[in-house]
Amino acid sequence: MNKIIISLFFLVTFAKNTIASDLSFACNFEEAHSNGSINQGLILYKENKLRYEYFSKDLFIIFINKKGTFLYNNKNKTTKPFTQTIQIIDQMMDIASKFPDIPSNIRQDDIDIKLEFNKSKKFIKRISIDSNRAKLSLYLKNCNLNKPINNLFFSENPVFRYQ
Repeated sequence: MNKIIISLFFLVTFAKNTIASDLSFACNFEEAHSNGSINQGLILYKENKLRYEYFSKDLFIIFINKKGTFLYNNKNKTTKPFTQTIQIIDQMMDIASKFPDIPSNIRQDDIDIKLEFNKSKKFIKRISIDSNRAKLSLYLKNCNLNKPINNLFFSENPVFRYQ
């Protein structure tokens, strides 16, 4: 869980600090973990709201909106607030706030972060995180920038299916 939240907060912070507030996007994602497991899903972003949805029914949907951070369990259809504090998030937010003046390789404390951008360097296509708490790559694929997304898809209760 910590690995996922770390990636999400970095992505959200990057988006908040580098993208116009009226931009929205929808991307497929693939998380490749150091143990060989792979998770796939969909990420939606609009006006500082995020929906990070796994395709597996055994996993969950993460909502970040003005009310907070919430986890929706796909299996039992319940939502609960996510209140865990992760120290690494503050470090990643600091790094993201310095964009675009950041290198592709970053070492801070015990965290190695590698960023890969698309050809125009306007959007991240891969985030690699290597630390004691997380070793994973997050790939963003088939991104549709400036896609109109209805606000109801960022609601944690009720949860609406995105198509």
